Amino acid sequence: MSLQRTGFRVHSFTDPLEAINHIAKDGCKDCELLVPDIRMLGMDGFELVRRVKMLRPEMNVVMMMAFEVNKREFEQVFPSTPVENVLSKPFVPHLLA
Repeated sequence: MSLQRTGFRVHSFTDPLEAINHIAKDGCKDCELLVPDIRMLGMDGFELVRRVKMLRPEMNVVMMMAFEVNKREFEQVFPSTPVENVLSKPFVPHLLA
């Protein structure tokens, strides 16, 4: 909701497979950013990022997680998951915008 209030068009999904299908269906040409959590029902955030990057390699990713880690640490621990930034929860909504 905070992204919508700042003028972004948001596609929100509770099911990772629905998000992948939405992106695959029409390429989601207006989609520029994926904001998954590491833990989700049905699929973890790593798998979601890998699948989306196969469809849209240029898609930016901000990974959310419940523990604090910076981008450099994330890249060292999870080198196969390309992300542009990491956001630790809880966070102030305007930080994402």
